[in-house]
Amino acid sequence: MKSLICVVLLISTVLPSLAYSASYSDYRRLLKKIESNQSLIADDQAFINLLGEEQFIPEIALLKSNKNISAVQTKWLKFAIPNDEIIYDFLEKRITKALERNDDAVPPKGGRARHYSWYWGYYGRAAINMYSVTKKRKFLDLASESYARLLEFRDDRLELTDDRRDEIVPSWGTLYKNGLRGNEVTTAGLVSLPACEFLQVVNNDPELKDIYAEQISYYVKTVNETLSYFFDEMLYNENNGGYFRHKLENYLEPFNHSNIYAAALVRCLPFSQDKVKQESVIQAISNYYKQAITVLDNQSYSWPYSAESRYSWLYFLNPNKKTPKSEAIWKAGVTIELPIAAHHAGIVFDQNDIDHIANVLLKNVVRDDGKLNRSIGLDGTRTVKDSSALGFISIWLYIPDTEEKIRTKIENIFKQNPEKFPHGWFGGARSMIMGMTHYLKLNAMKDSKAI
Repeated sequence: MKSLICVVLLISTVLPSLAYSASYSDYRRLLKKIESNQSLIADDQAFINLLGEEQFIPEIALLKSNKNISAVQTKWLKFAIPNDEIIYDFLEKRITKALERNDDAVPPKGGRARHYSWYWGYYGRAAINMYSVTKKRKFLDLASESYARLLEFRDDRLELTDDRRDEIVPSWGTLYKNGLRGNEVTTAGLVSLPACEFLQVVNNDPELKDIYAEQISYYVKTVNETLSYFFDEMLYNENNGGYFRHKLENYLEPFNHSNIYAAALVRCLPFSQDKVKQESVIQAISNYYKQAITVLDNQSYSWPYSAESRYSWLYFLNPNKKTPKSEAIWKAGVTIELPIAAHHAGIVFDQNDIDHIANVLLKNVVRDDGKLNRSIGLDGTRTVKDSSALGFISIWLYIPDTEEKIRTKIENIFKQNPEKFPHGWFGGARSMIMGMTHYLKLNAMKDSKAI
């Protein structure tokens, strides 16, 4: 039994220090003690004191008032949302690590585009979301200063030539296993997205617009340089569908690759230096994606990973032909960023499209037996096994959800499959924390369409 003496001995040291100078490490340490049933009452109370006011899981929200941690299933506590200071500490450390990491597991500078994009592309947007939640400028500064540092690693700053294009590209190059370097629309889009969202936030606030005037001018210039570079590389099919072919490896870029690039084009459209051309590129990429969509009987959409035949069976052919033809859920979480962004901007995708994409999560991901489909359609039998894969369901939180059907569905997935999310909002797919901060943003703004 947890002793009252322990409370007296520890409450004066543990609680004050964590309340005023808590870090993400403190949060994780306390959570691990509770999960392993090794916590004292003071540990439980210290953990509760670190929680933010807004919680995704209702039972956890009650902890702020009842202070009874035993009222919540321990396996759900990983989804507790800490206060904004802890979220800032997590983001600052993770972004710094992504930019400064210098070990054998990452390529040398000039070849790290994929590393930058799949970390910064989500952590950077999470930081911007947290500004909208808290109005604390340190979140905007974190995003702004990080993007400025990333610009120092762009190919034109490093004076590195793209091995296929035989010229310097104003984007971030990837070093491939064959030793060649090249640039991709995927990484250009992901690295640019936080800068585009930063520009949206500061440009819409007269005070911020004045404070960040120099950054606005510089970032508008640089995102246009990066995104517009690829305009003339887009190819067209007979139905005005726009697509890309990978310059070094010659495959058709999958839908999630071209769509995340187009999502950045949408987010940065207000700052485009050639809006007519940019709108036409967005339209063509959207056409290409829409041409691949199948409307299922349950009023959900399904689409493949790629239009290329060698990818018609997701990843690998198997003898039983049971691998689904529809895209994997974690890749689809990237693909749907285009229709979500475009719908919010009032272009290309309408509410009917969004409703069908919402139904992918609401009707297709959780099977009748409670297991989780690996794919977005109903054409396969494989289930999710990779704990990092399922985290991309958090992107569905960006879909307007006035009836909270999506939030409730994700809540139930969390509760019924906690083992698939070993670190809750802070582990696996980086999109998890972006989804969490967007949820907090919507609650702060009380506007389900503010994305």
